Order: sequence, then C-alpha cells, then structure tokens
Amino acid sequence: KAGFSPLKKDEAVFAKRSAEGGWCFIGTHVDDLFVARNKLGIKFREEAWDSLGTKVTVKNLGQVHWALKTQIDRDPVGGVLKISQSNYAKEIIQRFGFADIKTATTPSYDQGPLSEMLEEDFPADEKAIAAMYDAHPIFEAVGCLWWLASISRPDIYLGVSRAAKYVSKPSKKLWLWITRIFRYLKFTLDLGVVYVRPTLAEAKQIVPVGEPLLRGSADASFADGDKKKSTLGQVYWFMGALVDWSSKSSTRILDSSTDAECCSLVAFGKENSWLRDLLKELGIFKVDSPTPVQEDNTAAIALSGQGPTRRSRHYDIAFYRFKDQVEMKEMILEYVNTHENPADFFTKPLGLAKFIYFRDMIMGSFALQNHFKNLQ
Repeated sequence: KAGFSPLKKDEAVFAKRSAEGGWCFIGTHVDDLFVARNKLGIKFREEAWDSLGTKVTVKNLGQVHWALKTQIDRDPVGGVLKISQSNYAKEIIQRFGFADIKTATTPSYDQGPLSEMLEEDFPADEKAIAAMYDAHPIFEAVGCLWWLASISRPDIYLGVSRAAKYVSKPSKKLWLWITRIFRYLKFTLDLGVVYVRPTLAEAKQIVPVGEPLLRGSADASFADGDKKKSTLGQVYWFMGALVDWSSKSSTRILDSSTDAECCSLVAFGKENSWLRDLLKELGIFKVDSPTPVQEDNTAAIALSGQGPTRRSRHYDIAFYRFKDQVEMKEMILEYVNTHENPADFFTKPLGLAKFIYFRDMIMGSFALQNHFKNLQ
C-alpha cells in the first residue's frame, strides 16, 4: 500500500525511490524492521509506518544500537561507526567452559605440529568419533564461532573455516584448534569492524576522490588443505568500507600456484558480479567503472589478458568466464606485493606481526578500535 516493493522476488529487503533522489530501504528479520534512508527518503519511511500501522502495532525504537547479538556504536560528529559482539563472545566463552583459560595473541597455530591437520590425527573408527563428540561440543562451538566470524570478527574467519572442514572427523587436534580461537577471543573481546566516514571533496559527491566504488583483493595458498586442495581468500570494500570477506577451499585439486591464484580470481569474479548487480539494483550509485582487484601473482595477472596457452589450456571453463569479465571491464587487475595483499589474511595462519598488520588494515587500527572508549 505504501508503494514499497522487494528488490528481487522473495527477498526480505523492500525499497522505494523517487526521481528527486529520495530512497528508503527496509530490511526485515522476523518481527524487526531495519530502515536505511537518506534525508529525502524520510517521507517514504513515514508512509510505510502509516500503512503498517493500519494492520499491526508498530513501535519506532529509533536508531538501532543492538540487534542480533551485535552492538552498534555511532559517533556522527567524528564520522565513526563500530559493530562488535563482545557480550556474545563473553557468553560463549562462559558457555563452553573457557572462562579460566590462558589467552592467545592469534586465533591459529601458524607453525609447528599443531599448525596442520594430518591423516594420523583423524579418529580411527566410528567409536572414536562418537567418543570425541561425547567429550566436546564441537558442532555447537563451531556454529557459535561462525556467527561471530561472519558478522564482526573477520580476524577469526580463517580459523573457524579451517576447523569447520574437520567437524565430521573430530580429533584432539581439532579441539585444540577450536580452543585456540576461544583463547584469542578472550584476549580481544572488544574488537570489531570499524567504519570511518569518507572525506568528501564536495557535499554532493557520493564517492570520495580517488576511491573506487568497489575494490578488493584476492589470494590463494597452494595445496595447503585436506587432500592437497588450495585455500582461496577474498576481501571487498565499498567506498573504502569493508563489506565482505571469505575463505574457502578450492573445489578441485590445483596443480600449480598460478592455477590456485587464477581459481581465487574466479571466485572473486563471481562475488564481484553479485555485488555489482546488487548496487545496480539499489539504484543509488553508478556502477560504470571496473572493480580494481589486487593480486600478488604476476603469472595469473598475465594469463587474465591472454588466450589459452600450454600452461592454461587445462584450466576450468570458469577461468575463461573470469577473463570475459576483465575484457568487459567489470574488473581490472592490479599487482600488489604479497606482503601487502590483505587477502593473505584469509588464506593461511600468519605470524603475530603480519597478522596484526592485516587485522588493523581490515578491521581498523588500535586507535579506531578504542575510539568510543576515549569518548566516555
């Protein structure tokens, strides 16, 4: 009745726009409504409230500060926003009996015998598997950690992803991996993802000078996983703000580091297409320039602009679809030194110095993490 329509069929986000530039989006979660609008879109929100009010009781609780076990802190003057889940982290640390454990400075073992899962670590038979499930709440713990990793804690995403691969083959080493993540969480309870308002050259300018609408990084760790599969990592920014991250295993065994890097770019390209389509569907931003993607493998960059070679003719057909995306200027590849590629954060356990370097780059520096404490 208020004229709102779903962005796409069966989606739980409803939108209304005007030719004058006003827009309003309403996301739904059970009986909660989350509204995003610009100044001109306030009339759309009021229309929606009036329409809903004729059917159900609607209560406006103002700006959201707490939702889905997530805290949202805002400093509109300083232009800083932080999402964090320290209370939820405390809750699950207590629930799984880790209140008194020693802390750890990283979420994963990066070297030594505990850093990789070997065939001899797996349980010998079904009886051993059942015994491990009886001794430790493995599925429940990993499920709770996924909630954190997917919303406000990209710093544990790789560790949780690696642990999740082995929940069907539970072992003492797997429980040590899970315990390590909880030890790290106890040490870093207040961390979250911090967003800083871009500095605009002009009040009417939507995208900051020199900042692409979308940008990202891709990387791969060759043959480091179970059955010699590779780990693929990606991270994405929108107007300089972190919006998406992932770490996943390749679907097939890859036979070179270049093949692995190309596979990572294929995965990046798929997500990039989805993000670009979403932005076009929103109808607010012009998506007319390619997405810069950082890559640290020069061979993979070179192959993206070539036809099939003796080296690449066996690559999956998806790679040639990715090449089409480059040719159609949906993406543009940029070389970055491997020590400066933030996607490395999602491909392998890192030593403390490099881990903190990328964590600060992706989630926000120490000063930004403590911004709201300093306001008190």
